[in-house]
Amino acid sequence: MNSNERAKVIIEGFKKLTLEQMEQMLIKLGIPTDRKIGSDENGGKEYAKR
Repeated sequence: MNSNERAKVIIEGFKKLTLEQMEQMLIKLGIPTDRKIGSDENGGKEYAKR
C-alpha cells in the first residue's frame, strides 16, 4: 500500500468517528479547537485547550 492509499484509509476511518471523538483526537495531536467538549447535557464541563 503506497502512502496515497494509506492516507485515504486514514481519512475514511476519521470520517467514521463522532464529532466528539474527532475533537478529542485533534486535541491529543496538539491541534487546538474552539468547540466545547462534553456539554452540560452530557454531564461534563471540559473545554478544549487552546
